[in-house]
Parts: sequence; C-alpha cells; structure tokens
Amino acid sequence: MRLLNTRSLKLQEFNEKEIPPYCILSNTWEKDEVLFEDMRDMEAVEHRAGFKKIQGCCGKVLKAGVHWVWIDTCCIQKSSSAELSEAINSMYRWYRNSHACFAYLSDLQELTFTVNERTQLSLGENIQHCRWFTRGWTLQEMLAPNDLILCDREWNDIGSKTQLSILLSLITRVDRDYLLGKSLACASVAKRMSWAALRETNRVEDIAYCLLGIFDVNMPLLYGEGRKAFTGLQEEIIKNSTDQSLFAWTVPFAGPLGEPEMHQLYHRTHDTTFFRGILAQSPYEFRASREIVPVNTPDFDETVSITNKGLMIKLPLTPIFGTSLVRASLACREEDSFEHVVAITLSPIREQSSRSANSFLRTDLRTLTPVPFDEQLSTRPTQLFIPKDFEGRLSRNSGVFKIAIRNDLRLTSAYQLSAVYPSDQWSPQNQCIEPVRDEHRPQVAALEFTGFEYIVLILGFVNLPYTTNDSPAPFCNIVTNFVDLPKWMPLEDLILKHNIDNPTNISTEVNAETRFCVIKVQLSKWGVSRNHFLADITFSELSASS
Repeated sequence: MRLLNTRSLKLQEFNEKEIPPYCILSNTWEKDEVLFEDMRDMEAVEHRAGFKKIQGCCGKVLKAGVHWVWIDTCCIQKSSSAELSEAINSMYRWYRNSHACFAYLSDLQELTFTVNERTQLSLGENIQHCRWFTRGWTLQEMLAPNDLILCDREWNDIGSKTQLSILLSLITRVDRDYLLGKSLACASVAKRMSWAALRETNRVEDIAYCLLGIFDVNMPLLYGEGRKAFTGLQEEIIKNSTDQSLFAWTVPFAGPLGEPEMHQLYHRTHDTTFFRGILAQSPYEFRASREIVPVNTPDFDETVSITNKGLMIKLPLTPIFGTSLVRASLACREEDSFEHVVAITLSPIREQSSRSANSFLRTDLRTLTPVPFDEQLSTRPTQLFIPKDFEGRLSRNSGVFKIAIRNDLRLTSAYQLSAVYPSDQWSPQNQCIEPVRDEHRPQVAALEFTGFEYIVLILGFVNLPYTTNDSPAPFCNIVTNFVDLPKWMPLEDLILKHNIDNPTNISTEVNAETRFCVIKVQLSKWGVSRNHFLADITFSELSASS
C-alpha cells in the first residue's frame, strides 16, 4: 500500500504488516487532478486544483493527529495494470481499516448555519445534489469506513456518518443500519445492487468494479470488456452466494436514457417476443428490487452452476395456460410478504435439440410476479439452463399456419359469411386463412355468419405448455349467444372482449345446437405440413318437429 506523508507530501510504500495509522480521502474526480506521475515534480503542478485538494486533505489529516493519508488520485500508479487491479480489489478493505475517512464535497458551498438535529432538513436541501452522491465509487467509500466525516469545499466539517445517518439514508436509499455498521452480508444481493442503481461511473466496466467490496468478491480487471464486467461480477456473486434475489431484476420504464432509447425500451419490455438471459445488464435494473429478500427454507434447491449452456438452476415452474410461457419461482420474496415468493417469466427455446433441451430465456421483463408460497412447495423443481447475457429476438417456427375451409361456404343457404378476421389474411378464392401470428398467445382466426342467428366460429392454434416441442395445437370454438355477441361490434374487438382467443378446451371437433340449426366444425391435417389444417363446417337445419 502506498501512502502520502501529510507533512512532506512524499509517497512511501508499506507492506501489509507495516502499514501505519492512516486516513483516507473520498472524493469525486475533477479537472486538473494530480496523478502519481505528477508527484515527482510538485512545483510543476502546485497551481492545479487537484494539488490544492491534496494540500487541504493533508492539513485536515494532520489536525486529526495522523501523519499518513491515502488519496486515490496520486497513490495509485494507474499505468501499471497489476497495481491498479490490486488497488481496486483491496480498496474496500483499505477504507474499512482507515483511522478516518474524509468525504470532500467539492461542489458544496460553505454553510451559513451550524448543523444539528433542527437544521438537518436544511442541510439535506444543500447537499442532496452533490456529485458525491451520484458516483459509483463513493458508495463503498461511504459504507466501508467506521468513521466518515463529510466536509464542504472549504474543508469545514459538516458532520459524521453517524450524526447524519438518517439524512444519508434518505438521500442514498441505503438502510440506516448499514450506515451504522451492520454487516453488508445481511443485505440481500438485490438490495445491495439497488443502492448502486442510480449511480454512474465514467468507464462502463467500473460500475462492476466499484461493487467488488460491497459483495466481498474479487475478480481480474479488464478494461475494454464493457458490459461483460458486470456479467463477471454476477458470476463471482453466484460462486459465493445462494441468494436468488440476484435474478429478481426488472427493466423499468423510466430511466437515464434519451427519448429514442426510452421508446425502444418501453416496447421491448412489453413485448413477449423480446428475450434476455438470466443476468441483469446493470445495477439500474435492480432499482425496484430494494425490498427483495431471500427465502431461507430447505424446500428450495438454491444450487446454481455456471455451464457452457448458461446457468444451470432448479426452479419450480408453473405453465401459463394458453401460452408457451412459464413462471419460474425464485427463492426470494418481498420483505413484507410472507405468503408469496416472486417469479420471473421464462420462454422455452423452441425447436430444441438435445444440446438445448430444457433451455429457457427470460421475457416479460418489466414484472416480477407474486406466486403463493404453498403453491410452490407442491411443485417439483425442474432443472433449467438459462443463458447468462442473451438479448434479442429468436427466429421461431418459420412455417406459416393456415386453415382451409373444405366446404364451399357460398352454398350455405341459411347462413351467409359476413365477416372474417383477420380480413387481410383471408383468400375467398380458395377459402384459406392465416390466423393472427403471435409467439406466445393463441393464433386466432374468426368467421362470422349471419342469417336466422348471429354465429361466430373461432379457429386457430394454441401454444402447448413448455413440456412439449411440438407445433401449436389446432382448436376450434363456436359462439352463438346473440345477446353476448352484438352485431355492431367489430369482430376483432369481440374476440378480445369475450376472451375467446384463450380457449379452456382445446379441441379439433365441436358441435353446437342453436334455435334453428346444428353446427359442426372439425379440423384435420392438410397435406404433409404440420402447420396446415382443413376445416369441415356444416350447418344442418333443425326440422319443425324437433
């Protein structure tokens, strides 16, 4: 560890066993900082603002009766990747072991009042917008030291972390107990991630590296790897923790993005054809997960392994009826909820080979679903493989789903075909229709007949539960209730209103008797394609005697 002598401003290295008492500086980097190489010729840099900050810090430390200080700007030789890596992996411990830490708020003007219990509200209005509260590195610099003193730009004391703990908790969203020394290991992974959700770093990789100490993990540094650094951090957490709140992230609607990105994000997170892996892309995705805590019960298998197919994990799965999606329950819950666990929505990777069997991706990214705890205890966990950091859409089932009507509907005397949905997919010449395509909801077509009565035939395909790799199953339905089907309502709205695109009985043959006729609909294979079907539709008028 390299320390700066507060009297001579000379740097000196110490091995771990010889480190003298020292103080440490927490600050935000500005222009004209003085680096390690600059300390060789102090006369050349004494005019810089960064040098004046070093002098002010040394004066503050000397008043505290300490002769050594660690300052990140000048005590690390950043041109040495090995030294930089060692410093970043050791930094939390260095802050923890310091005699005192001085947090220098360079953008805070000298206060005109004395800070006490009565004036803390006024203080909050003054300091809440300081850059120090927005930077990624200063999170661990606030949490690690046992004694933290906040200073304004003139190095006047504002107050200690203990004295200002309530105010600091409100500003930073860090629970007061952890500011007062409670072990960070007691906080869930999701909670700790949420503390960094609104913080920023200049380098993409640093949003991961600045959290190493908070999660008590170590990892090699590789600047240039971009977002992979945060993936690597999560992998290290998985190796050292069974806390599944790591997977309880969401993609919020609002965030630090420009308008075009916001528009894309909104539609992606509502779109169940957009997929992600199991790991988050940044702490921001834990913004709404502050209250997620692990469920400590032997009923959940919390073992997670990192494989070349992604994460291997066992989770209880609940099929979402009428779709190919499942809800996967995690071993975590909302802090104030003891009756529900939280679940994420997964989609199977279709057309699976033996290599990708039981592989899933995350979808419906905006929500965590509460699932009754008792329900999950009765559900046997399934071993899954989920890629770590996939993002995008999948090419699914390239075949076109078609239904052809075998009967010539023009010869039906009592009933006339009056509307078709979707109308732009109907071919009247060959009486063929393509149901509306959707990756997860039933693919639906509808035929409307008018005559003695108002009748709607529903034809389509419904995705089967995740346990099958077959094509969606065909189904048909007949709706004849004139009261529930007003003629003035557009056919598409009628389908949505009556939810008849989410069938409860999947059948390829249905019969219905109305006041005037018997209707029969039967679906059968058409040719060699798994996606093409023929529909036999017959109307038999009831005799007067019946």
